[in-house]
Order: sequence, then structure tokens, then C-alpha cells
Amino acid sequence: MNLIFIYGPPAVGKLTVAEELAKITNYRVFHNHLTQDLASEIYPDFCKNKFKLAEAIRLEVFEFAAKNNTNLIFTHVYASGDDDDMFVGSLIDIIKKYSGSIYFVQLTAPRGVLYSRVGNESRKRFKKAHDRETLEWKLDEFELEGALDLDNAMVIDTSLQDADLSARQIVEYFKL
Repeated sequence: MNLIFIYGPPAVGKLTVAEELAKITNYRVFHNHLTQDLASEIYPDFCKNKFKLAEAIRLEVFEFAAKNNTNLIFTHVYASGDDDDMFVGSLIDIIKKYSGSIYFVQLTAPRGVLYSRVGNESRKRFKKAHDRETLEWKLDEFELEGALDLDNAMVIDTSLQDADLSARQIVEYFKL
């Protein structure tokens, strides 16, 4: 199994890049809102239980996919700190357990670009933040622009190029 782990702040283009990447790799997209929206139906308030439920579902999906050698592209909003670091550690353990490979890609963009994208129509397909005030609050409150401390990770500034080029660079960088 190969897992491409694309992370970055809201409105940076994670799902857009993931969808382009899926077109050229035939990997399945497992984006963060599939589990986040499900957990929100059970725990509608902004609470720890919602995030714990989403995380538990994600880890089960990764275990199943790794066991069945299913290649995935996962999108994630990484929040610097112990909870997300433990999640990433658990994910790495699962992938290694089944002799899979995991490739980390951090997407970045200046805040002004994030603010200009947050209202895009494409963000309304799922229950994503879609106004500047909410985005600004999330970025400041949860440190969503941090990087994982990992070797061989790729960093792409999505304000400098389109999603198709980013996807092609990911394939080339990791020799997929």
C-alpha cells in the first residue's frame, strides 16, 4: 500500500490537489471531511469527542486499506501538538505494520491567498469553513500552518502553481 498524506491549512487546496493526483495515479481519495462530517452528525458541537471519533474512523480505514493493499491519498488539516502528532504516529505504525509506504506532502500558501479562496463554491460541497472570520480564528487558535518534523517530506506553495502541476510534481518527487 502507498499512502500519500497531503496536509496544510484550510483553503490551501488539499482536496483539489488530491483529486488531480488521483487522476494520474488511480489512487482513491480519502479526504478529511468524509470522517469529519460523519463525526459532526454524531457530535455537532465543536468538541473533543467529534475529533476523537473522526480519528478512530480514519485509523480503522487506514488499517483496512493497508491490509488490503489499497493505495490512498489522504488530506488532513494538521494542528501542531500532541494529539495530531500521536495520530500521525499511529498512522505511520499501521502503514509500516503492513509494509506499506507513506509519503508526506505539505501544502502552503500565504494567508491572503487562503482568505481569497475560503469562499470558493467548491468548499461548499462539504461542511468546510467558508468565511474569512472562521478561517482566521481557526488558523490562529489551532496553529494550522505548522509542519510535521519528518524526513523526505515535500513542500508545495499552492499560490505559485495550479493543482495539476502540483500533482505531477508529487508523482515525480516520490517516483510513484
